[in-house]
Amino acid sequence: MPPSSNPITPYLTSPLLPPLPHAFLRLVIAAYILLACLLTILRPLFLGTPLYALRSFVYFTNLTYWSMGFYFLVSGLGTLEYALGVGKSGMGGGGRRGGKVIQVGGFRRMLVVRMEEWGPWARWVWGVWYTTVVSFPWLVTIVYWGVLYPGVWFEVEWDAWVNVSKHALNVLFSTVEIIFPRTTLPPLLHIPIILVLLVLYLSYALAISQIFNFYVYFFLNPSSVGSWGVVVLFVLGIALVACLLFVVVRGFVLMRMLIFARLHGEVLENGEEEDARKGVLGEGEWDVEMGLLGGEDEDEIE
Repeated sequence: MPPSSNPITPYLTSPLLPPLPHAFLRLVIAAYILLACLLTILRPLFLGTPLYALRSFVYFTNLTYWSMGFYFLVSGLGTLEYALGVGKSGMGGGGRRGGKVIQVGGFRRMLVVRMEEWGPWARWVWGVWYTTVVSFPWLVTIVYWGVLYPGVWFEVEWDAWVNVSKHALNVLFSTVEIIFPRTTLPPLLHIPIILVLLVLYLSYALAISQIFNFYVYFFLNPSSVGSWGVVVLFVLGIALVACLLFVVVRGFVLMRMLIFARLHGEVLENGEEEDARKGVLGEGEWDVEMGLLGGEDEDEIE
């Protein structure tokens, strides 16, 4: 697929899959995640325990899983629109199959995401959302299996399925977004945003604990861990792990960029390969961020 001048296009294309299969993959993942989320709510309602359905919106695991589901839904629709030629690149109704345009003009009236027409701030928000999708699931899984898992496998099949879906498959889905799109390195400028999101969740969880006398996680309860000082240590440790995971994910993205550049015979010219390596340490971050914020809304050249 030829390069595009639109900063959002790398989120819609893949070096491994043509646009239509890529869209299908994302939409299948979205369907699975959203179905799991809905069943998590509906099952307690059918069992007569609505409080558990409400509590599902308190856990960081569930909030990030809902976020992943909607991310894959929007990205899947956006990729489908890209494949069908809806948006600036489509010029009115063609679609792409293996780089060729196919005529499916009727779909233009049906699909409304049109990511290639987004403004700079919408693109910036999407970049942050992508960063959370490729980093937060790893944090959720590490904290669960390393801190929260009781050590005994679940006797009820439902509990086993839910926990595998939300604490194992979430990492698999996150890895899909690391490997398949043509995205560049998430900017280091996203680290403070990740920390702000974690602080907002912490405030939310602590507010819930004070209002309803219900601690979401045991390590937020000073009575369970001994003191507020230990709670602070837990929180700081999780924040540190989140930052380290962000850097690790950047390294995975860099590996994908370099590997597929070679496999597809693409040449990184003018020191771009060296710049990519430096990018792991944060050099050139403003160029990446400004590309999403201030790039001109030029039409893609097919």
